[in-house]
Amino acid sequence: MSSASHPFKVNLFIIGAMKCGTSALHHMLSQHPCISMSREKEPAHFIAPDDRKFADKFVENWSEPEAYHALFQQADGIRYYGESTQRYSHRELFPGVPERIHAYNPESRFIYLVREPVSRIISHYLQGYRVGMFKEPLLQAVKTRPMLFEKSDYGKQIAAFTNVFPRENIKILVSERLRKDPARYLRELHEWLELDYVPALDKGNHAADNVTPSRVGKPRRLFASVNADVQRTKIWRRASKGAPAWLKESLRPLLYSNIIPPDELPRDELVTLLADDLARIRNEVAELLHDPLPEWDNPGK
Repeated sequence: MSSASHPFKVNLFIIGAMKCGTSALHHMLSQHPCISMSREKEPAHFIAPDDRKFADKFVENWSEPEAYHALFQQADGIRYYGESTQRYSHRELFPGVPERIHAYNPESRFIYLVREPVSRIISHYLQGYRVGMFKEPLLQAVKTRPMLFEKSDYGKQIAAFTNVFPRENIKILVSERLRKDPARYLRELHEWLELDYVPALDKGNHAADNVTPSRVGKPRRLFASVNADVQRTKIWRRASKGAPAWLKESLRPLLYSNIIPPDELPRDELVTLLADDLARIRNEVAELLHDPLPEWDNPGK
């Protein structure tokens, strides 16, 4: 799918995890003069054709090499052509991605963001609830929809790439730290890429948990049957991307009602349900980073 000859090869991939700040990082990296990030996030080019049925409702179909490479602006001095597809690090739904990227460019580098797992799951659930994908309560969704947990099983997802690429080709960032001090960790990333540090003057308005409990609710009855599908269309996504923040906020009450109060989310019960897995995930990531991850001391908070 990507064997055609092109004047450049994509060599930098933000591979996840979902709801950990990949959109913000994509935007910040795009401001470095030696990095050309794809003009559209989530091209999903390296997902197998048979598996794209799970992604095509959400992403454009850039499966052809010519269309994929057209997403990048070429210029003198560009050392990295980068894209961000968090679905690449969901090996259960989209297997074989690391192998396909290696066949395309074995020198590729990867950035993987990790976030306290319960907070990531809750943010993921709230986003899905907002657009009508999840209608069941949180605990039931976690029990019946494996994807909610799998995307927080960071060690397992990273292993799919370290089995194919050298560990030094994969940079793991802690989302909480990137949000707290973006300049520091952007400098660290530029050094890892062997680039001069260039500050991101525009951080954008992206946030790892941009779907907060106070903004989330079931779609109103009038929109219940069509709201989710409409929001996945190309026209809606492009209009939403260009709309000012004040307009988005004014339209939310029209589209959503029955707000979920933060204290109604069963965070403690979720922590109890996943206790053993949370300990394992933290230990695996801590070992990879040689870091005790103190930011994860209070899961879900």
